[in-house]
Amino acid sequence: MAETENRIVSRQPDAAERAIKWIAGNKNRITTVLGTVVLLAGATWYLSAAKARKEQFANRQLAEARFTAQSGNLQLATSDLTSIVESYGGTPAGQEAVLVLANVRLAMDEGELAVAELTEFLNGNPLEYFEGPGYALLAGAYEELGRFQEASESYEKAADATDLPLLRGEFLLDQARTATVAGNRTVAIEVYELILEEFDRDSPINIEASARLSEARQQAS
Repeated sequence: MAETENRIVSRQPDAAERAIKWIAGNKNRITTVLGTVVLLAGATWYLSAAKARKEQFANRQLAEARFTAQSGNLQLATSDLTSIVESYGGTPAGQEAVLVLANVRLAMDEGELAVAELTEFLNGNPLEYFEGPGYALLAGAYEELGRFQEASESYEKAADATDLPLLRGEFLLDQARTATVAGNRTVAIEVYELILEEFDRDSPINIEASARLSEARQQAS
């Protein structure tokens, strides 16, 4: 019985021998696989480097466009910012350029264009940290156009999109203010009450909301 087992074991190559034989019989396949891995690694590195260069260039272009706008050359700044948005819209700098462009539009009394561009931007799933400022700018554009109900709704979205408490408080105050101008005092009162619940009694946001709430209730009675 022992001799039979020994003969069976002796006929079975060990793991190393099997591996050597497999490699010898599959050299072409191994070469192809390794070549593919090298090519994929190289392509990944190239795409990563290209993306980094693109973002760096977009940041430089945005900085230059900001300087142009601050210098007072709004027409040139508009052209430069539009180019950045079109060429680098998928980068953080490209998305920030949309917000800067909206500011320039408002400075040039181009509220309708600002509304159209911001609406398209916000409907395109921008980076999360641009949503709050984007909706706030859209609200400001609606205010410039006298569309206070839409401004109030946009301020509400801006408040919901930000994680910064003080900024959220400012947006809520703006929501209530524009709701009041739009004649919707019920919404304004509800927002002021919400602010009183969320913010400490001695905070500036709470103090202002408390005063505005008293005024709104008097006007509603």
